Amino acid sequence: MIARVRAVEGRQSVSTLQWPFCDLSSRIQSLEFNRMDTSGLASEALKVVTTFLGSTASASGADVWNLVRNRLQRSPQGSDAVARLTESPQDPDATESARTILADELSDERFAHALAEILTINKSTTQGVGSIAISSSKIKGSQISLGPLSITNNKTTQSSFAVILVVLIAALALLVYHFFGAKEAEHSPSVTKGSQSASETDGLGLKGNSGIEKMKKSLPLAEEMPGGWSVASGPTLDAASEIRGGEDCGTARDYVCKKADYFGQVIYAKASESIIFQIDAFANEQDAQVYFEQMSKTTKSDDLHSVSKSFSSQGEQSLTIHWNAGSEEKWAVIFLRGSAVNLVQSNGVNKANLQKMLNTFKQKIEIADK
Repeated sequence: MIARVRAVEGRQSVSTLQWPFCDLSSRIQSLEFNRMDTSGLASEALKVVTTFLGSTASASGADVWNLVRNRLQRSPQGSDAVARLTESPQDPDATESARTILADELSDERFAHALAEILTINKSTTQGVGSIAISSSKIKGSQISLGPLSITNNKTTQSSFAVILVVLIAALALLVYHFFGAKEAEHSPSVTKGSQSASETDGLGLKGNSGIEKMKKSLPLAEEMPGGWSVASGPTLDAASEIRGGEDCGTARDYVCKKADYFGQVIYAKASESIIFQIDAFANEQDAQVYFEQMSKTTKSDDLHSVSKSFSSQGEQSLTIHWNAGSEEKWAVIFLRGSAVNLVQSNGVNKANLQKMLNTFKQKIEIADK
């Protein structure tokens, strides 16, 4: 739903997850990937991975790649497959080798569930704000159909179409630039990183590597979880520029991609249940506030979700979302604390246990922030 899965051991560089608060309506749909066999799920994952590795223009798919990569690197064969795939993502042999090993790893139901979740999230955010889709495209003989539009495909129309296409692209680029430029100016705080005073700090109150160390102390440890829970992925801890691709965001709406300084995430699983703890730390409270407001606005505008106050307040401002995906009950609690936006997202966890884990997260953040 909201969180974008990142899996990395220690301080390895990771993707980024583009903004983690993706369109919530996509998460209400039944998770089609969960119904695939392991071979089909592995194939879908490798399609996303090879597209991501073969492109430098988009961060889409980075989440899937991080989860797959870190899982495969647990074995020598998997590490070799990752190295080959990284070097030659379009090599069919490298892809098939990785797919075969990944299919074997998917015998672990918790890992399979985590991969299905992130594939669903990735699919829902691939086409975001600022994109244009034309469905029902067909080419038959010399006739090209784009939805309701038909074009005769001959030399004359090819030349004319090329000129028109160039003009349309230029006009569209100009419109998008002005539209999102105005939005950014409207929502961005007046204080920029370059003009911050010496007293301003990153989202967790410290600068440099100390910020990452503080974030590490904020994420719940395995021994702090209730019995039966184990790590499904992570913890991911890194500078946001490493995770989210700096200014090369996947979508124009991705405010957090451009503004967050640090990112931390860990995912735990127990049978069919899972829970995500996530932190987006910003350079100042203004940026964190803007991001939180964007998340709130997106959620409240989606009438498929109920905004609830079932959980105790977890910060200066908090937002609770509850929805069902098939027979699965899902909760997400987002709370703003200082210059960090924190998230707890659960799948199948009962409210009592979720409240306990939520309290643990809050207490750890408070201790780390002292």
